[in-house]
Amino acid sequence: MRTRSRMLAGFAGAHVVLSLAVGWLALWLVEGSLREQARQGAEAIAQLIAQGGFDPEDPAVRAKIAALAGYEYRIVRDGGELAAGTVRRAIGDGGRAVEISYLGAEHERAVRAVVLGL
Repeated sequence: MRTRSRMLAGFAGAHVVLSLAVGWLALWLVEGSLREQARQGAEAIAQLIAQGGFDPEDPAVRAKIAALAGYEYRIVRDGGELAAGTVRRAIGDGGRAVEISYLGAEHERAVRAVVLGL
């Protein structure tokens, strides 16, 4: 194999490796940013629900919040373990809390769109 061919193959191989490394790093950074944005959105919705002024267990309220925010929530006992990818805010003094999972279907669609370049 001639020297020029070996150099070309080496440069091409290095280019592929560096391109994959930079692509992986970019995906990691963008996914982290999407995760943080989703967490902040879920915290804002949880804070809104926790402040009150309406019954968070009313099906009509649940439907409106899900339609507007894109997050489903559930009412749980305050305390206990917090699952990964969820936020929790206490509701009043009754020992109840609102829990929102922010790593749901919307987050997965956003990550998939980034990976596919859409």
